[in-house]
Amino acid sequence: MRIGTDPLLATTVVSTVVDQLARRYARIVFHLMATQPAMLHRELSERNVDLLIAPRLGALADGPFEFEELYDDLTS
Repeated sequence: MRIGTDPLLATTVVSTVVDQLARRYARIVFHLMATQPAMLHRELSERNVDLLIAPRLGALADGPFEFEELYDDLTS
C-alpha cells in the first residue's frame, strides 16, 4: 500500500499506525511518501499513492477528491 503524507504526520501518527497494521497484517507491504502538500496532490492525481493522510489545506482541499475526516484536533 502506497501512502502519501506530510513529513510531520509521517514521523508521528502515520508511522505508528503503519507499524501496528504491519504487525497485524504481515503480508501487506507499506510504502510511505512524505512530502509537501503540492507534491502529494500531484502524486494522488497521478495515482502514485493509494491513500493520502494529510491536513485538508490549500490545493488538496480544492481538488476533485473526496475527504473523510479521521481526526479533528481543534477543540471548541
